[in-house]
Amino acid sequence: RESKLNLMKATKVGIDSPYNYVIVSLLVTTIKFLLIPSYISTDFDVHRNWLALTSSLPYTQWYYEKTSEWTLDYPPFFAFFEYLLSFFAPYFDPMMLRISAEPYRSSQTILFQRLTVIATDLFFFYANFRMDT
Repeated sequence: RESKLNLMKATKVGIDSPYNYVIVSLLVTTIKFLLIPSYISTDFDVHRNWLALTSSLPYTQWYYEKTSEWTLDYPPFFAFFEYLLSFFAPYFDPMMLRISAEPYRSSQTILFQRLTVIATDLFFFYANFRMDT
């Protein structure tokens, strides 16, 4: 038993191992991939609208646009994050970047939003892994 514990410490495999981040991140990512076709909440429409606002308007108008009920009400850092994501959105479905009062959904838009969540999670997991190693 003692030699097994020493081996675990020497190879950095155990409960406190930073490599557990890898295992957990792979598990979470797999679950999220499996849930891509699952339900869609109101947040879907909110974030799609924020993508449209940040990609279609100058930043001085982001917080004042009232076409949709889902106005941009998050801090500027998050708005600029949506703006960054909007550069990739047209590769999936350019229509998602239209400002509209009505919700817009397409399978490509759903896939884009799910993949951006997964990519952001992977970035977060990587940052945590690097801080712990």
